[in-house]
Amino acid sequence: MNTNFTGSTRKRQVNLGNRSLFAKNKQSFLQTTQLERQRRERARTEARAATTIQSYARSYLDLQHARRKLGSNWDGTSVAEFNFFWPEFAGIRDHTYIDRLEHLIQTQQLSASTACKTVRTLIQTIPRSPDIELVKKSLQVVISLAQKYPISVDWNPLVKYLLTVYTKDPLFLATIFELSSYATEEILRFLTVPQPEFVGFALSHNYALLRKSIELQFEWICAHRPRFESLADTEKFDYLVNVVTILSHSSIAINKLSIESFSIIIGGISAKLQFEDEPSGHAIYVSLEARKQIEKLYASDFTKSVIRQCEVLQVETDLFVSFFFALLHLVSTKGNVNQLLKNELLVNLIVASSSMDFMNQFFINLSNERLFRQVFVLADQRAHFAINNEFRQTLLDPHKENWWKTLFLLEELYSYLLCVSNDADLFNQGRLDKDNYLYFVKFLRSFSLFYVLGRRIVQFEDLSVSEARILAFFKNIGVTTLKLLKQTYLRDLRMNLTDEDFWLLRDPEFSIRNVSKLVPLLELDDDGEEAEEDGELSLPTGVSQASNTQLQDNLLILIYLPFMIPFDTRAELFRQLIEKDKSQITGIFSPKIQGVVSRENVLFDAFEQFGELRGQQFKLPLSVEFINQFGEKEAGIDGGGLTKELLTSIVDSAFYVSNSNADKRGGMKFFNATSNFQLYPNPDYFLKLKLQQQNPSYDFSSEEKTFHLQMLRFLGMVIGKCLYENVLTDIQFAPFFLSRWTTTPSFQQRISFDDLKIYDSELHENLSKLLKLTEHEIDELDLNFTISEKLQDSPEVVTIDLLPGGRKMKVSQQNKLQYVYCVAKFKMDQSIAIQSKYFIEGLSQIIKPRWLLFFNAYELAKLISGGEKEIDVEDLRRNTALGGYTMHDPTIVYLFELLEEFDNDLRSKFLKFVTSSSREPLLGFKELNPKFGIRNSGPDTSRLPTASTCVNLLKLPDYRDKKLLKEKLLYSINSHAGFDLS
Repeated sequence: MNTNFTGSTRKRQVNLGNRSLFAKNKQSFLQTTQLERQRRERARTEARAATTIQSYARSYLDLQHARRKLGSNWDGTSVAEFNFFWPEFAGIRDHTYIDRLEHLIQTQQLSASTACKTVRTLIQTIPRSPDIELVKKSLQVVISLAQKYPISVDWNPLVKYLLTVYTKDPLFLATIFELSSYATEEILRFLTVPQPEFVGFALSHNYALLRKSIELQFEWICAHRPRFESLADTEKFDYLVNVVTILSHSSIAINKLSIESFSIIIGGISAKLQFEDEPSGHAIYVSLEARKQIEKLYASDFTKSVIRQCEVLQVETDLFVSFFFALLHLVSTKGNVNQLLKNELLVNLIVASSSMDFMNQFFINLSNERLFRQVFVLADQRAHFAINNEFRQTLLDPHKENWWKTLFLLEELYSYLLCVSNDADLFNQGRLDKDNYLYFVKFLRSFSLFYVLGRRIVQFEDLSVSEARILAFFKNIGVTTLKLLKQTYLRDLRMNLTDEDFWLLRDPEFSIRNVSKLVPLLELDDDGEEAEEDGELSLPTGVSQASNTQLQDNLLILIYLPFMIPFDTRAELFRQLIEKDKSQITGIFSPKIQGVVSRENVLFDAFEQFGELRGQQFKLPLSVEFINQFGEKEAGIDGGGLTKELLTSIVDSAFYVSNSNADKRGGMKFFNATSNFQLYPNPDYFLKLKLQQQNPSYDFSSEEKTFHLQMLRFLGMVIGKCLYENVLTDIQFAPFFLSRWTTTPSFQQRISFDDLKIYDSELHENLSKLLKLTEHEIDELDLNFTISEKLQDSPEVVTIDLLPGGRKMKVSQQNKLQYVYCVAKFKMDQSIAIQSKYFIEGLSQIIKPRWLLFFNAYELAKLISGGEKEIDVEDLRRNTALGGYTMHDPTIVYLFELLEEFDNDLRSKFLKFVTSSSREPLLGFKELNPKFGIRNSGPDTSRLPTASTCVNLLKLPDYRDKKLLKEKLLYSINSHAGFDLS
């Protein structure tokens, strides 16, 4: 209630029905008020800005007017006046102003500030002048002032402008070089893109100053390394190409500054180089012209000059390592050109080490570091792996970058050295002495073990840039170490520098009993190679599926370090993997592959009927019928024995290399034999291809090519089928050929020069003599990098370059190591590469490639033909099935007594007589399938013992007389008495 002035009261009407509308209206009112206030403020700001702009415009126009007026009336007496008005007159073509200025500078003494102001004025105005002659006069004034007064200005704008017009007058180029010390970075950045025109022009006009400019740039790079490294990879690469083009115009000056600078420039390029026609991934495509410049860095003259200069200057090992690490890293990826450049560099370093002995110094530097010793501890305590902060600090210490580079360089040197050197030369002058070598191999073993098992543990987070860089070194060098360790292991198989225990883990977890746990995990992994991701091997699928850490470790060691597990354990695993595979594709109702084969034409009949089958089909049981020499089908049901007979017959027909047997193959030899009768693909196929390329009229039809390669593929399937069915064959493949079965692109094993001893001992001996010749004696031989080979079935001779342009490359004292390696590589690699590819393709159809990676070449030979140990008669007795006899019958008792009395040669003959293989199965006679059997063939003692090799069955008359049994048995096994299926 409110009281009015009359003293009466009345009610006040208040609308309470829509309070939200009131609030909304109030809010709208406030917003409208705020917007209006902002509008008025903006209008005031725009008014003030307009006033300011008008003021500046008037001032500018007044200044222009003043400059024009002063310039029009300038009497040439004041340099300060010139500096004031000249920016307004820079676009005119009147030279009198610059002439007057030049006169003033010559006749008056200017203050330092006035001189600097004049130079700044001219630097600002020169790029705007349309008159080249006026620009030249202005530049002459600038140079004159710079020579006379201490000038402190930013020269970069002037240099940047001159780099766009350098071709218009020699003065411009001279000025660029004159100012190099003041605008080094500007010139450097100009050269971070291809500049062939500038480089060519500068080389022809003023090479001395151009070279001096590069030296100034090198000083800048060393002083400002982080800024240079911030450039893109392509910019650093283009800069490198430009610099090499410039410096190689006469000869590249080698001193401490240039070595350090090249280390930074080359080492900073992290991308891959792609020399081939098509770029791939993030690679830098190298043009033909750029390739010519890059090759100069790897030429013998240049690398030898660097090595000599390092020796003369006594530069620290770190600088030597950084330089050659950078060169190696630049061409460390796959590709023919990369490999050629890399090999040439490694050869020069190996030769140089003979006098400088830096390999032993490298090793001393490595072994003196704590990380070197800690690797042994980590490998020994692998069951209790723990990554703690202390280890992280040791492993990822940024100050240890050169330690990792030294390790990489030493590993690359030894990887190549093991390929090109004789076993007898392994400890020559300039190489690790025996003690250091064995210590190094021990380190490689421990580092490989730590790398393989630690890959699931070394997963650091929150890394700094420098720590990430070191971790990348660790991962990349891990792969290199694994490859080198395999090389040293294979070398040790020949040289026996260590005992057998050195390589084995002796881990109870790797017993035959436990190995079956790995079978399902291995089935999870792809059949192909280990995948490589940025140089690091990816973890196999099975590792992540393993139920515990021990299983993970076992799987990793089996895949990457199989030689650390006993061979018998791996052989048992191999058989289990095959049995598991069989259980998945065969069963009671599985179909059989039918075939009818003539004994007179086993190879071609089998090829015609089974040659086009894929692997999964050829794995199925075969049902074979043989046609005898009279054209009649032989009696018998194939329960496995006839399949074995077929496989061994194909092997005898296809791999036996005598000329008489060649007739059975239409005169074709698919395989050759080494001097000790080990088989490898016949090189004639490759030689015919080369001959046809050089002489298109040479007749080598596409049908013949196709037939030859498809036959090799089929023969690979046959050997795979023998392994799959555990059928031992009495043939020996050459180790260099078997090595191809056990490698992948990620772990491609290099051919060793000493492997040539197996291929051709006489050739190996001659090349070994070549390595000992003096430079004069080698020159007299007049050899080049070619090889001439005669075809086996014709008088044709084909000459092949061992390296691109080999006809023009003379063999010298410096490259003789590379030459002998190239010969070995041609003989055992290049000439059989295509044939091997098809053979292994067929083999891989039956046996998964990953399974073969568990073995080296010598172990594969055992899988194919059985062990080389003495035949165990007692084991044979335990695994013999008798028919018509008991173990207590006199004939059986006498038989085993005689076998005990026989030497191993006679036992082998007996075994070959019954089973077609002279060797005992790897895992004992329990593996023989069908089982070794002896059947009573009756009381007629005038008969000889016979055998059905297809079912491993000896048919033995009941002689009951030891002397008579011995006489008959020896006659049969020595005369190869025949096959009897009845």
